[in-house]
Amino acid sequence: MSRDCCYSENSRCCSCDDKSIPTVSTTLSLKDYFGAFKVRWGIGRMNYKIEPGLYAIGKPDGNSPVLVSANYKLTFDVLRKNLVGLDCRLLILDTKGVNVWCAAGKGTFGTDELVNRIQATGLSEVVTHKRLILPQLGASGVNGNEAIECFNNGFNCAQAILSTYCEQFGLDGETARKLSCGFGAGMGRLGETCGAVTGAYMLIGLKYGQSSVGDSEAKERTYRLIQEFSRQFIEHNQSTNCRELLGVDLLHGDKQLAGQRVQTVCPKAVKDAAEILENILEAN
Repeated sequence: MSRDCCYSENSRCCSCDDKSIPTVSTTLSLKDYFGAFKVRWGIGRMNYKIEPGLYAIGKPDGNSPVLVSANYKLTFDVLRKNLVGLDCRLLILDTKGVNVWCAAGKGTFGTDELVNRIQATGLSEVVTHKRLILPQLGASGVNGNEAIECFNNGFNCAQAILSTYCEQFGLDGETARKLSCGFGAGMGRLGETCGAVTGAYMLIGLKYGQSSVGDSEAKERTYRLIQEFSRQFIEHNQSTNCRELLGVDLLHGDKQLAGQRVQTVCPKAVKDAAEILENILEAN
């Protein structure tokens, strides 16, 4: 068959026909390695990409995992060569040939493109589950929006942050929402530390925190990262204090004004907290 399903310069990394999902090899060819070499020297960098869509590794069935990635070919190649012996599918987003991290920052690796690609590929027709495995470096493109959506659905800011990221660190969403419920509205509507901030603190602790006696290094690292998070959040919002952020006392102030401020101020606080948290987790 003459159609190349992967790469515009006819790098044959898969086999397919027009009516099926392309099956991708986990073994890179000499042409793949040569292409990577050229790109690292700046040759053809802006066109080193694959077609977005759905690809298969091995012999996946309806319950096989689905991994999401970018259509930058270097990223695609690194991913597939590490999937030897696995049966899975790759959902490749149209990131305009940009890697995951940069695409997340530019907005091309994000919720809108993810939803569009799921619909365009008919993914729901070939899998029997609703689980997607996303790269951590793409979190800023997807998870930040998920956190805001969680807040808009009636959960408080602490719940929105903690439950969005918790499963990466072994905590289920239901437990996370229960655990963080009392931290919303500045600790139970007391107007103290912003819930988006305390939610982020808990996640930093989940990843880096001390869990054994005498592990002072983990404790100090956690404290340092929380201080760094606070510094960046204050740069964006001038304070980590709920009452100061809202400009109104949630317990004793004007209820109508408080409601209006929550709807305008809190989504930004959640978004900022998510983006700062993601940068810290990625850098450390």
